Amino acid sequence: MYHQELAQAKTKAGELAVAMKAKYGAAEAATGEDKIRLANDGENLALKLTEANVEVTRLSEKQTKYDTDMQLASDYLDVAPGNSIRRYGAEASDKKAYDERAKSVHAEAVAAFLREAGDPSAARDICKKHGMPEIYNTQVASDLTKGGILIQPEWGQLREGRQMPAVMRSLCDVQQTSGDSLTVPLIEGALEADNMKAEGFEHTTRQDVDMGGVTIKVNDWHPKPVVVSQKLLRNQGANIVQIISTRIMRRKDLDEDQQFLTGDGVGEAFGLMNEPGLKVVNSGSATTITWAGLLNLVYDDINGIGEEWATGATNLMRRATWAAVLNTPDPAGNYVFAVAAQAAPNTFLGEPTRFSPHMPSIAGDAFVIVRGWFPAYTIVDGPGGLSLKRLEEKFDPNVGFSVLGLFGGRCVEPEAFVKLKIAV
Repeated sequence: MYHQELAQAKTKAGELAVAMKAKYGAAEAATGEDKIRLANDGENLALKLTEANVEVTRLSEKQTKYDTDMQLASDYLDVAPGNSIRRYGAEASDKKAYDERAKSVHAEAVAAFLREAGDPSAARDICKKHGMPEIYNTQVASDLTKGGILIQPEWGQLREGRQMPAVMRSLCDVQQTSGDSLTVPLIEGALEADNMKAEGFEHTTRQDVDMGGVTIKVNDWHPKPVVVSQKLLRNQGANIVQIISTRIMRRKDLDEDQQFLTGDGVGEAFGLMNEPGLKVVNSGSATTITWAGLLNLVYDDINGIGEEWATGATNLMRRATWAAVLNTPDPAGNYVFAVAAQAAPNTFLGEPTRFSPHMPSIAGDAFVIVRGWFPAYTIVDGPGGLSLKRLEEKFDPNVGFSVLGLFGGRCVEPEAFVKLKIAV
């Protein structure tokens, strides 16, 4: 597509290079004003040559991307007669139909892998049977020595379809990395409030900002294997993929929330509740939640979070803590939060409330509620997604399935959060 433009750009760059060389050569042999004029001409041609080379690079990158897209388009042709569907192209409805059929084949291939003693060729045979190209087959069954079969991305969508218990992942910022860590860049320093001056007046001080960052390590997630019977695996009427994937994703959700909230950072994510820079307000009681403590959690602009974090803030706690909040009376003895909750369920002074069993219970010195802008906590997913290995001998006569995932997390802006502490 860009071949002609690229060829013209290269020709232009070549002509400029020849002209520039000639000018500089003539300048070396000239004297006086001619030498200066020819040297200036050479410099002008050098600038034009630089611009021409930039254009050549730009067109080369476009041509490379176009060639890659066309290769993908040909790879994703369905070989079945009468069903040629391009992955790229104007036929949006055909692309959607292809994607849906590809997901179905992928699920069938995974089921074949699970049933046929972990043989990746069983998965590949399914793909070839349905006309899936080799570029797709490699996503279905990888080298078993590197972790087994790659789990299809649709498993991650079970959170939406089955109301999985994940809380933090749905609230926080999620990033991807191809390495074993990710550094989140941050600007250190802030604009001062009294920064305005009338025109003509000089500032007597200055503001310095610097570039910092928080490095988040990606850790292995390797839960207990899922064990099923041979009879269940051979039961053609059972949806093996759904049974195993549901159990795995539920376990992953629970483990993730535990790490993202209370992890110690050693071989796991660094939990939000362990972050030393979080602000703290006291409940006003050593044993329970008080009206004054709740108001301080939301409205204390000295010990709490600033207005820049309050917009979009969420409150996270255990369900039992929420019950205590709803039963906390104001100085007049009215349960105002309970009344508000009837009109807008699970809202706390207009802010959403979320629940996690990994938050502390109400007790002395416990931090029972955390409030803040949760995208200030970053979750990092490592490369490759999830992989699944079949374990035959270890659990004989049953079969085990071992899962490996990669993720990490850490709070990158502690000033965005405040914790409520049960203490005088």
